[in-house]
Amino acid sequence: MSMTMSMTVSTAPSGPERYQLSLSVGLGKVIMLHFPKAALPLRAPGLEPLFARQLPTDAELGAILARYLTSVASALEKSEVAGGDELAAPEARRRALVAKIEAFIEGNLGDPDLTPSAIAGHCHISLGHLHRLFHSRELTIAAWIRHRRLECCRADLADPSLRLWPVHAIGARWGFTGAAEFSRAFRAAYGSAPGRYRRQALNED
Repeated sequence: MSMTMSMTVSTAPSGPERYQLSLSVGLGKVIMLHFPKAALPLRAPGLEPLFARQLPTDAELGAILARYLTSVASALEKSEVAGGDELAAPEARRRALVAKIEAFIEGNLGDPDLTPSAIAGHCHISLGHLHRLFHSRELTIAAWIRHRRLECCRADLADPSLRLWPVHAIGARWGFTGAAEFSRAFRAAYGSAPGRYRRQALNED
């Protein structure tokens, strides 16, 4: 993208004389830097040839100044983003983290290795922090994972389009590693073996 740079001298409404560098980067965006005259260890006569003129950014001096201004602007943007994150309300950050954790759980229920430790590692938090985030809930995070897996299995067992799937395959689809484990967990949650629940749901009894 073609850019032009202009260096001009201006006077602040109240205060010492200052210099201004401005870089046009297209689409109406301009990067502008003001600094006091005293910041430059040069005599005014040495700077005068540069005042109120455009410096092509494909020339040596213009290119150096352009890179400097864009790097300063980028650093400031990153600083503002980081500062805004630090000032964000703790409760808002907590909710955002919990939402991230829940989305990760929902997207990985079929992975038998989905454990609290794996979730903490993925979200770059300690296992203790993870448990504290869910402390106020009725279910622990491990129990919540199992609950969501069982809910998905129950929905699949009642789905006519999956009637030919073996019961153990539906359990495996949602992270249960063995048929016996799946059957015990399902019966404990819903009071019925998964096969019987399916027959009732599909009116096959």
